[in-house]
Amino acid sequence: MESKDADTSVEKQRAEWSIIRKYLTNVLENIHNVDSLDTYKHIFDVNIVFSKNILIHLILTGHYDPMKLALLVSNINIDYPEFGKSLVSECIRRFVLYFKENRHNDCYEMLVLLSQLYNYVAVHLVVIL
Repeated sequence: MESKDADTSVEKQRAEWSIIRKYLTNVLENIHNVDSLDTYKHIFDVNIVFSKNILIHLILTGHYDPMKLALLVSNINIDYPEFGKSLVSECIRRFVLYFKENRHNDCYEMLVLLSQLYNYVAVHLVVIL
């Protein structure tokens, strides 16, 4: 009986994550067409703490304008500073991974995003050794 309840709970959680992922994907795909303040508000329509990792994954794997992303992240960072730290950590981790795998285009994308985050003061100092 408990196994059935656990399976139902897991399926429900997956469905919720899927809905959040689809919603955030739609918000980010319209980042070019919507005012940055509206995009910021739409991001907070979902539980940002719960969906932080989903949003970070979408930001780093999507092909969005780094300037608009950096503005969005700097706005989110005001209300939820942990988000910016987590995004930067993951961005650096991916840069190092891509560098080791000789994926130069992906390295460049991470550097462009980091530089824009620096311009919007979401990143203060990044040193990669």
